Amino acid sequence: MKAKQYVQEQVMKVSSGVAFAIFVAVGIGFLIQTLGNMTGIEMLFKIGKVTTVMLAPALGAGIAYKMEVNALVLFSTMSSATLGAGAVTILEDGSLSLVGGDPVGALIAATVAVFVGKKNYGYIKIRYDYYPNRYRANWRSYWCLVQRCDPTDTLAIKSDDFRCG
Repeated sequence: MKAKQYVQEQVMKVSSGVAFAIFVAVGIGFLIQTLGNMTGIEMLFKIGKVTTVMLAPALGAGIAYKMEVNALVLFSTMSSATLGAGAVTILEDGSLSLVGGDPVGALIAATVAVFVGKKNYGYIKIRYDYYPNRYRANWRSYWCLVQRCDPTDTLAIKSDDFRCG
């Protein structure tokens, strides 16, 4: 595949994901908000308002979905888009507030997160399984149990802390 054709396909996928996100977050959000205003049902108004504020994570999810990534990269992309949009603010009392943010920042952060996630997914093989507490006490035993590795092998992390044995 030629570079120009590859870039065109990726731009089309990203654009399609952005269209999905805008349709749901802005379009459906405003529709629900307007219905809540017209009917006087405050819960509908709140749901619509929250949906419109969730544009940045929706952009991340839409882009990741159209780029056909796995769930881990999809949720990471949602977080990256939210942070890239500057949608999270810390209030004076230390609590967090979610605002609309900058859609261009969300688009850039989500696109970078998808490409980095697709490139690096699967490099470090860590399984998140439930094991009884006796394995949690000793991290090395737990790691070797999960990886079923030989004590002389080093893992993809390349650290002595994660050596089996």
